[in-house]
Amino acid sequence: MISKGMIAPHFCLPDQRDNLISLSNWQGMRLCIVFFHDLRALSDRAFATAFAHRMAQFQQLGVAVLAICGCDDVNGICKEEELDLMILCDRDGSVRRAYDVWKRKVVFGKEHWLSARCALIINAQGVVEQCFRRLAVEQGSEAVLDYLYRQQEKERWRKLSRRTKERLRREQKQHCTT
Repeated sequence: MISKGMIAPHFCLPDQRDNLISLSNWQGMRLCIVFFHDLRALSDRAFATAFAHRMAQFQQLGVAVLAICGCDDVNGICKEEELDLMILCDRDGSVRRAYDVWKRKVVFGKEHWLSARCALIINAQGVVEQCFRRLAVEQGSEAVLDYLYRQQEKERWRKLSRRTKERLRREQKQHCTT
């Protein structure tokens, strides 16, 4: 099972324009990889659309976003939905298996292999920084962005000098007592 602190498995997959894209394309950058099963399913389409609509926020945080699914007609659906999101097609499921998001599920009494809706943050060194399992359709992108904003705030705080931190704490105490 892929988890926080592990090196992200390498992949090379075609995008919606049939260009081969690999993990090494993002070497030295933070990356959010979003997994879902099939863009033809309305819930997965809504999940991908939620991430696509928040691309500017991800870019502002310096995080590239790409999606991996098993759908064959990614290009047609992206044009139809006007999705501004790089979506890679994992036809044989090998990448989804390597990232341990390919799960056996029972749907309407039948057993199927499907991709779980989840996201991973990969740091600039290619190590999994955070795993988001079982993301909700509407709140998935918000949960990932919330984590990224909190990390950005921690990094800002870490960079402040000791004196500045003490001054800010004093100001906060004074503000709370008044």
